[in-house]
Amino acid sequence: VRTAALGALLALGAAAAVAAPPPADDTHWGEEGAELVERLRAGGVVLFFRHERTRPDVADRQPPELADCAAQRGLSRAGIESARATGEALAGLAIPVGAVLASPYCRNLETARLLFGRVGVEPALLGPERPLGRGPDAAVADLERLVARYVGGTANAAFVGHFG
Repeated sequence: VRTAALGALLALGAAAAVAAPPPADDTHWGEEGAELVERLRAGGVVLFFRHERTRPDVADRQPPELADCAAQRGLSRAGIESARATGEALAGLAIPVGAVLASPYCRNLETARLLFGRVGVEPALLGPERPLGRGPDAAVADLERLVARYVGGTANAAFVGHFG
């Protein structure tokens, strides 16, 4: 699981760095960046994304109503544009992504759809301070079990959640 966690952190760093696709020879990535891109192309890594930026003028209704997007803080215009750009960059880098899972909050589901065009709901990605009432230790243990299920193989998995 530690290897998977390290892979997830590396993958997240790569995702943050892919504002624009690299030139065909990958030279602007530098040696370490090019190695990371090749590692991601090989698959078997779990990429973790925190949901994109949200609208600061809207608060989630309390208690949370996960089925009602109008009762939740949604993505800002900048968040929507950033998720689209990151998704396009990952696609342009030919990073294979199989499973795409997100917490049931609408901002997470929308971020995942904008990044990858699809999403499945995964309550373990809610994090420790969310409606399941779990503490940090239980939330981390749930996330470790989830990562262990998806690490390895020929495609990467992508998670969108609240851990920040």
